[in-house]
Amino acid sequence: MGDKLDKAFRVKLGVVGRIVKDVRMYQKEVVDERARLESFIQKGQETRQQEQVVKESEQMIPDALRRLNEAIEDLEADIEGEADNQNFSQSETYAQAKKAVAEAKAFLDSLGN
Repeated sequence: MGDKLDKAFRVKLGVVGRIVKDVRMYQKEVVDERARLESFIQKGQETRQQEQVVKESEQMIPDALRRLNEAIEDLEADIEGEADNQNFSQSETYAQAKKAVAEAKAFLDSLGN
């Protein structure tokens, strides 16, 4: 039972970490694509397609934030559910899960969400 529980927590830890990385990547992509759009405007080039690229990049962020909130809630529920499990609540994985939730929430707070 302990190995399955440990594995489940590690998977959820990975999900939270991956989505945080995705949000950061999407934010960087928006900045890069906006800069590229500005370059097109300054050069007098057609911007319609690049404007669409910027719009699509911007639309990825809210979805990733929604997924991150869901992943955090899921991991928090599991943490609360295992708080009384003496063996697991003192494990390294449990501590990592609590730390991951705190860091992900801090990241969301830094974004104003």
